[in-house]
Amino acid sequence: MLIWNLDQLLQERNMSAADLSQLSGVHTNVLSRIRTNKQRRVDLDVLERISDSLDVSIGKLIIKKESMK
Repeated sequence: MLIWNLDQLLQERNMSAADLSQLSGVHTNVLSRIRTNKQRRVDLDVLERISDSLDVSIGKLIIKKESMK
């Protein structure tokens, strides 16, 4: 299962979603849904703005979590 790693990245940088919203231009509601893994689809330009603002690769925004079977 793929999950968003945004919450961890923000914590590592002592940033809030509001801070990232100002830097990236991505609405705080979208960032909140990403942080809580409720957002399943995201436009590529949104991914690019978030990754550029955090200075990370897009691959760092999404991680693979082993599913329990």
